[in-house]
Parts: sequence; structure tokens; C-alpha cells
Amino acid sequence: MNRTKIEWCTRSLNPVVGCTYGCPYCYARRMNERFGWVKDFSNPQFFPERLKQLSEKKPQVIFMDSMSDIADWERPWLNETIRAIEANPQHRYLFLTKRPERCADSLRMRPKNVLLGISVTTQKDMMAKFNWFRNGADFLSIEPLLGPILPIPKNVKWVIIGAETGPKAVQHQPSRWWVQEIADACLTAGIPIFMKNSISAAWGIPLVRELPWEADHA
Repeated sequence: MNRTKIEWCTRSLNPVVGCTYGCPYCYARRMNERFGWVKDFSNPQFFPERLKQLSEKKPQVIFMDSMSDIADWERPWLNETIRAIEANPQHRYLFLTKRPERCADSLRMRPKNVLLGISVTTQKDMMAKFNWFRNGADFLSIEPLLGPILPIPKNVKWVIIGAETGPKAVQHQPSRWWVQEIADACLTAGIPIFMKNSISAAWGIPLVRELPWEADHA
């Protein structure tokens, strides 16, 4: 497993590399262009041998699809990954998707140490996916934040906020008010919120950095 610069986890592991969604701001595609893990990033590929790395004994918080969207995973890939997760219950596992309609049902009976997040960037995006937060998703990732987003689903366990990064990021930075509205809604609903470093230009320092599993032991 790789140590990662993603602030809300301790490791990343990518048994699948590639995504068919085609976000214009996709950092994973940029990383693949740099390192050449797969020839065609729009054609996801499965690397099952990487799952052996989950046997690390020290508990970790592992982001399992930073280089893909679980919505693109073929069912045998997901099944093999879940078996490896069940064999290594010492870790927490996090997955993200932009297309919950394609994967939430597949993960409905997931182990308790697996959290599924939905990624949104705009109000329109949120409204299109809102019902999935009532039926299948655990947390909300708003990254990059490209406009005001409300309401925040009250039954989510966690909200992550980040700004766009990369060559054109300076043109798409969020306003502090957008961040404040989300933070206020989370505070009112008692939802832990995690602000990534990329949001510091809009919010300032210190950032709010809460983790849902810390609340479990409070």
C-alpha cells in the first residue's frame, strides 16, 4: 500500500486503475499520464495481486479507489476485493463514486468497516444524487466545490470539502461563503466535517478536520 497525501486516510490501494467518467479536472488521469500504470485510462483494469497488501497488521484507513470510480468495477473485481477486505478486518476501507446508481446496491451488504462515499461538485449534482444518501451511501465528498451546495443530507456520517487542484485551479476556487454554509449545516445536524488543505485559501486556518470514527470513541 502507498502512503498518501490525501489527508483523510493513511494509505491508498488501487486494485483497479482507470475510469470511464472523464472529469475535466481529474487528478487520477493526470497521475496515470505521468506514471503510465495503464495505457488507456478510460479502460479500467484490475490488478488483483495488489490486494495481498491488505495483510499489513497495523490498522490503517485505506482509500480503495483513488485511481478509479467503483461504479466502473466489474462484479468479479468487487467480489474479490470484498473477500480480501473481510479477511483483513483490522483496517477501515473507504470507497468513492460519482455514480451511486451503478454501485450502491452492490455494496448494500458491505462489511461495517467499509464506507461508501458519493462525490458531488455542484448543487445540480447534489440534487441528482440526493436520494442515494438515504439509501446506500455513508459519506459525502464535495470536491472540487464549484458552487454553493445545500441542503446537506442529514443522515450522512461525514462530509469532506475540497477545492480544485491542478493547472487551472486558480480559476475555480470556491468562496468562503459556500464553505461556511456547508459547515453551518453540518454543525446544526451534528455531522463531522473534514476540510482538505486545498480549501484553506477560501476558509483560512485552522481548518476543521473531524473524522467519523473518532466520534465512535468519544
